[in-house]
Amino acid sequence: MEPSSITIASDAVKAEFDRIADWSERTKHLLALGRALPDADPSHLTEANRVVGCQSRVWIYESASSTPDALTFAAYSDSLLMRGVIAIALRIYNGASCDEIIRRDADALMRIGLDSYLAPGRSNGLHLLVKRMQHLAKAHLEITGDG
Repeated sequence: MEPSSITIASDAVKAEFDRIADWSERTKHLLALGRALPDADPSHLTEANRVVGCQSRVWIYESASSTPDALTFAAYSDSLLMRGVIAIALRIYNGASCDEIIRRDADALMRIGLDSYLAPGRSNGLHLLVKRMQHLAKAHLEITGDG
């Protein structure tokens, strides 16, 4: 059985972070990823797209480039650190099938050790972000008639 796109992307991100031994350097890398995340279109920063329960304000929504077979997300946060976390989540989950997204919890992100590094509120936000992606994947399946 072939590894899922989420597993492949997660392995690549883990290898990237494994090459950075020091957590302060990992933090710098995470912040750089956050700075590189594109700004969101303000029209998408709505309560409907907000991830409720995060320490920071986080929004996630299905991108216009989603297809019936794969989802692409766009997301934003008012916190630079969370934008870095979001950038990693998007690298791992974007382009995956709805079924893959629904089947995979935040374990793909936890493999790089973010949960042990982040403050509990931010770690919780990471889990909530993935749950929101799963919710969007289920809604996408219902809309496309595949669910």
